[in-house]
Amino acid sequence: IFIALVPVFSALLSGPVLGEPVRWQSWLALAASVLGMALLYPQGLSVLTWAHVCAFLGAFFGACSMVIARHISRDEDNALLQVLYPNLALCVVMGAVLPFVYTPMNMTELSLVFFYAVFLFAARWLLILALTRIKAYVVTLLINLQFVVMVVAGMVFFGETPSLNLLLGVGVIILASAYVFLEQYLRLIQDERIVLHREARSTAA
Repeated sequence: IFIALVPVFSALLSGPVLGEPVRWQSWLALAASVLGMALLYPQGLSVLTWAHVCAFLGAFFGACSMVIARHISRDEDNALLQVLYPNLALCVVMGAVLPFVYTPMNMTELSLVFFYAVFLFAARWLLILALTRIKAYVVTLLINLQFVVMVVAGMVFFGETPSLNLLLGVGVIILASAYVFLEQYLRLIQDERIVLHREARSTAA
């Protein structure tokens, strides 16, 4: 459920940090996405624990990292550097801790770790590329579509039958994501038309 808060946190930070205010229509779509995520977990948060606090902070810090990445992208056009240096820092820090927690792994497990690292690196790189072109709260809302993929994968590969609340949640997330993305796309087209119109007027003058 806390993952659904990442787009909300991103929207809250977009105004003061990026100077990108969020329209009220987008706020409605973001609220709908939170509702959709809640439908995926009908048991809710019956007992608040430290795990929930950690999840809340994780969602907030994740939103902060994406907003900062979009801010950096305004001056740095090399998206790969935004992935490389944080991962190098992570490698150094966790490498210092590794001797105290390491357990031997066979080749199969090492291969899984390798592919996991490759996919994670690629995902972060694509995320940075997206943040250079799309507003942070739009990107983070689209990320929530991963839960739709999970539900579909459960049906196709594991023979799981989704309940009604799961189908409703998936539908709400898809509609909310589609609306925010379409709104962003139409605004980009409108801005481009305004720029072209101004250029045409300047040329004519």
